[in-house]
Amino acid sequence: MQTSRFGDDGYDVQVDAVYLRRYLAARGMSLIVQHRHTVWTDLDDVDRIDLEIRSNTTIIDYCATPMSGLGGNNFFADVHGKHVIRPFDRVGEGPDDKLRPEKFQEFIIGTDPTTGDVVRWTCDVPYLEHSKPGEPNYLTPVYFDTDVLTRYREDTATYVLSRTRLWCLDLWGLDIDINDVGLVQLWLGDIKRQLPESEREHWLVHNVVPRGGVTEIRYRRDVLNQWGVEDPRPDVGNLRRARAKLNAAVVAAHGVELYRQLGEYDQQEFDGLSLCTNSSASQRDLSIVVLTKGVVDALDVKVLRKLADADKSEASLNCLQAWIGSLGGDTDELCGPLRLLQTMRSTGSAHLKGSKYDAAIAGEGWGSLSPDKQFQQLVHRVTTALDEITKLISSSSTPAEGN
Repeated sequence: MQTSRFGDDGYDVQVDAVYLRRYLAARGMSLIVQHRHTVWTDLDDVDRIDLEIRSNTTIIDYCATPMSGLGGNNFFADVHGKHVIRPFDRVGEGPDDKLRPEKFQEFIIGTDPTTGDVVRWTCDVPYLEHSKPGEPNYLTPVYFDTDVLTRYREDTATYVLSRTRLWCLDLWGLDIDINDVGLVQLWLGDIKRQLPESEREHWLVHNVVPRGGVTEIRYRRDVLNQWGVEDPRPDVGNLRRARAKLNAAVVAAHGVELYRQLGEYDQQEFDGLSLCTNSSASQRDLSIVVLTKGVVDALDVKVLRKLADADKSEASLNCLQAWIGSLGGDTDELCGPLRLLQTMRSTGSAHLKGSKYDAAIAGEGWGSLSPDKQFQQLVHRVTTALDEITKLISSSSTPAEGN
């Protein structure tokens, strides 16, 4: 709808006809528009004019005639009547149109033990206290292949994805979990209450027969209400938190930032990075590039050279290793995962893959793993290393002056 000033005593209001008629269809109504428009002016030698329009939706009368009026005007024209705006024959198909009944899709929840046919059930299920015995309820698990998350993972400006949650700006959020066989698991009731109808058709395409079950962590949190249970599974969100804690530990101990600020684009990519959602090598390789920028390339080499008392020509990881060694840490365990990350980026993800890349994969025993599982293991190793470096610094240093 657009509204603009019309002269000194009125407004011009324009309403989109499609949206208006869709609204009327949703409400089961018609709109009657009443007209009365009068204009005075000065005209000479003009005869009276009478016109009319009659149809099944419109009654309009027009009269223009000489007549003495206010302000000395001697002629006026008058239009009066009404017309009907009818609704569309049916409500619009827009899935997020709150003026029409919501559509509740049916999702696969299991298989019939007698026939082997898939069993589907509507996501319009009641809360547990109102469910009928023996029927699917709010906490009936539903499963999807992980590629359902790819569209969200690739749009880091709009979505934030973790192992247990999907956010869309400030519009909606969905509780998820990835079980032990790599399927995304939702509760049937959450599909209705947390996922907009416009998104459900996308999820329906990726809906699969249950396999792998509900993880112990999700069962304890959502069913037993044990919200404090730790989740040790690999997740890029845990890695980012480990990186932030390491940086804070260096600030507390030495008064300097270990990590330099990333550029706007690199920061957005790093903040939006998540576990792989398919087994393609390209997704893994791009993820390794982003992860390396955030964890290795962003290290402030000047700070590390000072902390390690190293030569000005030493690279950041050499300085980090020397510093860890001077603190009594295990350099292989603590610095090795970061070197592995850099090696996988330098010998494969950002360049043509060669023998060094194959050797790195084989050395970790990851040769039989799919690319997404390789990235998951890499995230786990780097997260553990960052956490252990933080513990080493915190136990070996005294707070910097002013902290």
